[in-house]
Amino acid sequence: MKKELMYQAVKSLVMMFPQKQIDAGVMYECLKDLSDEQFDRGFKKMLNETERIDASTNVIAIIREKSKGRLGVPDTRPAWMIEAMKIGPKAKQLEKKEAV
Repeated sequence: MKKELMYQAVKSLVMMFPQKQIDAGVMYECLKDLSDEQFDRGFKKMLNETERIDASTNVIAIIREKSKGRLGVPDTRPAWMIEAMKIGPKAKQLEKKEAV
């Protein structure tokens, strides 16, 4: 993961949750094994799905968990491929319905 991406995320978190103290260096060291895509997915999912972020919230663990793909394994496929796979089965179902 690029440091710039993570630092932008930390900056956003600090602005949204000023009561939360975040050490950008520690966060980077803990999450640097994630790709930019994985980190971005985890960060966005955390913001969209986590009801409450306060001083005791382990943001690093949440981002790591939310960055995972199927079966708890980080998904390293490009985002366009993941989206195409979600759409693909739906399109096939529609084709079958239209054929009937």
